[in-house]
Amino acid sequence: MQRELGALAKFGRPAGMDAEPASFGLRPQMNPFGLLEPADYDGPEILGTEDAVLDDKGRIRISKKKQTALGDEFVLWVWRDGAIVAYPKRVWKQMTRAARAQPAFSPEREYLLRTLGPNAEDGITCDSQGRFVIPIRLRREAKLDPGDVLLVGRVDRMEIWSKDKYKSFERELEAQVQQARTKAVASMTSE
Repeated sequence: MQRELGALAKFGRPAGMDAEPASFGLRPQMNPFGLLEPADYDGPEILGTEDAVLDDKGRIRISKKKQTALGDEFVLWVWRDGAIVAYPKRVWKQMTRAARAQPAFSPEREYLLRTLGPNAEDGITCDSQGRFVIPIRLRREAKLDPGDVLLVGRVDRMEIWSKDKYKSFERELEAQVQQARTKAVASMTSE
């Protein structure tokens, strides 16, 4: 697992994460970045990839379909370098509830609360034109500049990426997947 985390870490860690997640004794319900995943998501799915524009005021327009899936109010959270994640409020509450359920003062709990709390903004809403504002603090943290962006549906959340950073992320991920495939094939043929 340590090797997997090391490989994934090159894609960036959530803002504010100073140590390798492995040092926090990850549990199976956590993803490779040490963050709790809501396992029982039953809300509307956020699917597909869309082009959008982040304007100079930090506004971004999303489709009615994604708006409906995110709900009337949602949470924005800085995740990987260049990505901001929009969570429906119910999914965010599941994650923070799971974080708070960890043993008091445990490294897992402290890590999760320090990662989730400071890097998020709640109470985000869309206006009548389907636009919402990404607070400047989050844009700066994610290094997200005005211009063309991608809205990437991740079933229970939506990621907001600059096009260039997302293409770079995909290339690196594909290289890792190819490396893992090559290693797997080599191990099967050497047996």
